[in-house]
Amino acid sequence: MTIKKTRALLAWMALSLPAPVFASADPDAPSGGDLEAELRFLKAETYVVTASKIPEQVEKSVATVTVITESQIRQMGARNLLDVLKVVPGLGITQTASGIRELEARGIKSTFSERVLIMLNGHPVDQNLFWGGSMWTYDDLPIDNVKRVEVVRGPGSALYGANAFLATINILTKDAQDVDGAAVAVGGGSFGTQQYNALVGKQQGEWHGLANFHYSETDGSDSFIPRDALGQSGRTHLYERRQDFEWKVGYGKKAVLDGRFISKNTGSFAGPSAFLSDDTEFNHDNYFLRLTLEHDFTEQLTLTARAYRDFFEMDQLLEFRKSQFDRFFSDSFKTGGELQATYRFNPRNTLIGGFTYESQEQRNVKHEIGATPGMLISAPPFTQNTDRALWGLYIQDLWDIADSLRVMAGARYDKYSDFGDTFNPRMGFNWEFLSGYSARFSYGTAFRAPTFSELFTTNNPTVQGNPDLQPESIDTYEVGLNANWTNRWSSELTLFRNDISEMIGRQISTNSTGVFVQYANLNGIQTDGIEMSTQYRFSELSYLAANYTYQDSRFINTGGQVPNTPEHRGTVQSNIAFFPELQWYTEVQIKGETTRASGDTRSSTSAYALVNTTLRAAGFEPGMELSFSVFNLFDNDVVYPFIASVPGDLPQPDRTFFAKIRYEIQ
Repeated sequence: MTIKKTRALLAWMALSLPAPVFASADPDAPSGGDLEAELRFLKAETYVVTASKIPEQVEKSVATVTVITESQIRQMGARNLLDVLKVVPGLGITQTASGIRELEARGIKSTFSERVLIMLNGHPVDQNLFWGGSMWTYDDLPIDNVKRVEVVRGPGSALYGANAFLATINILTKDAQDVDGAAVAVGGGSFGTQQYNALVGKQQGEWHGLANFHYSETDGSDSFIPRDALGQSGRTHLYERRQDFEWKVGYGKKAVLDGRFISKNTGSFAGPSAFLSDDTEFNHDNYFLRLTLEHDFTEQLTLTARAYRDFFEMDQLLEFRKSQFDRFFSDSFKTGGELQATYRFNPRNTLIGGFTYESQEQRNVKHEIGATPGMLISAPPFTQNTDRALWGLYIQDLWDIADSLRVMAGARYDKYSDFGDTFNPRMGFNWEFLSGYSARFSYGTAFRAPTFSELFTTNNPTVQGNPDLQPESIDTYEVGLNANWTNRWSSELTLFRNDISEMIGRQISTNSTGVFVQYANLNGIQTDGIEMSTQYRFSELSYLAANYTYQDSRFINTGGQVPNTPEHRGTVQSNIAFFPELQWYTEVQIKGETTRASGDTRSSTSAYALVNTTLRAAGFEPGMELSFSVFNLFDNDVVYPFIASVPGDLPQPDRTFFAKIRYEIQ
């Protein structure tokens, strides 16, 4: 499908004020501001937890929210977390030559996606140590055990601290009571893709337990790259192997022990001659263990205590050219805790406050070089063993001062042992000025802490660290309109501005030894944008939805456009239930032209529209579900921009097939 063929769809999207794609109006919703009545009403597709740390209706939230439920994930035939995030307004996915997925949010992206906080059941999984972000291991997170994905766009540091900068993504997995039995799933498709998942959960009185095991592998797409930096042709080839184990055991909400272990092995995306060879390997092991204790002291006061331990091991073997291997290795640890108090003054007013402490360590940093993987010798490491300690205090008040007016105000103070302190406020309101029509405004700030690599890299010939770095900061303003035109049709419009300062980047520096490149706090970026979305439900299972994002990101010092991000992107989705047992889902992903970096004389990468579709059958046999998906249905040629020294960009997969069978045992 070409852009011309989708202009009618884009025009249709622009005719109405658009809403979170999956947030729907309900005629039985409470019209007043009683928070307790609101909690009794809440359903999976209409509430959000991440925006304020307590459940609230999406339409009454001050934040800009998208919620995607398990039902919608199954309808779209999603293979992993990436397939879910691609439909969210303001988000985009690209890929580097080494295979790392880049998560773009509102016109800003970076190699490690460290400006978007990813959480699993409220636990931050970003490893902000050697490198930042968590897309290393969470990009292809399996979704068989996912109950819902909540995406809150805008700053979240007032509640969650570092890296909740442009957006916060909270992946909520199932509890034992959601399963109360077992489920197995097997999937497979193009490029030798295989997926296997086993889930079991049981609740007996207050006691409950759940375990989920997942294994997947794929050989990756095989596409031609015309010419690499050495003037040679190459092919894409990104094999991936993943083992994933999650568990939860506990006694009601009073005591819960949960955790996750991930072992992931991948190759290079653009090889053998294009940048990295077929012998390149990235091995990442990641786990976290968390204990949560919760107690209701009174009807008004609840205390929640959490203690956790996170571990991330990185072992990377890179072959840059024939007989030149580099191996990088490090261990990273996070140990910490949180004490949170929730106090309900009355049904309309809830106050949340808390204290957090965390110790971060980087150990076993190694660098080896040699002609073969079996004959490597020690070399000076690019960074060093180091650690930091940090603590934070936060408070937030959520208050319905009238049936039609909700206000929110909060702030957080964080203190780091290496770079100092930071203070981040957040405030806003949601006002229903007419029945079914509301306006909202919010202002907030956020920060991203510099990583250990940015601070302490020493022996890297490409770039040097800077121990004097300060955290990046952002000021965000949002104005939104929500409209429930009818009980079936809802829409939302959001205007946003991001002012980013102290942006960490690379600059040329000099000292007594000569000229070198070093990390530094550079001039900022300003992004202005519009997010629109709309949805019409024909029935409980059938709907038509669309979203569109315009984002204009420019460097403050030069006024130049930020490269490698489009100004326009959008998604059109439909789900048709022929009858409850047979559904057909189709989505069109639209991306505008992408500009090149300064000095790159090549023309912008072309706009495109990709069509993905899934046919799903469930209920013909008790507990049985079948789905068949086709991605890039019309086999369009799609590329992601590559560096200027490489004439050929990075091709993305051609038409891809995936089939899945799932069976539940109650």
